[in-house]
Amino acid sequence: MIPSIMNKDWSHCYALLIVLAILYACVFMSVLIDLYFGVKRAKRLKILRRSFGYRRTITKLTSYFG
Repeated sequence: MIPSIMNKDWSHCYALLIVLAILYACVFMSVLIDLYFGVKRAKRLKILRRSFGYRRTITKLTSYFG
């Protein structure tokens, strides 16, 4: 990417940034899907949903994006 910036090849930089944004969006969506199915399973099993499970989701997000 650095040679592209030095050569002012902005189209290559934009393409890399788009791919990176898509990958980050996929990881974020997978965490949200995990949260959704975790809550759904807890409801089905009649398990009390507490902040511990939600905190695990936040921990995942911070470890992936932090």
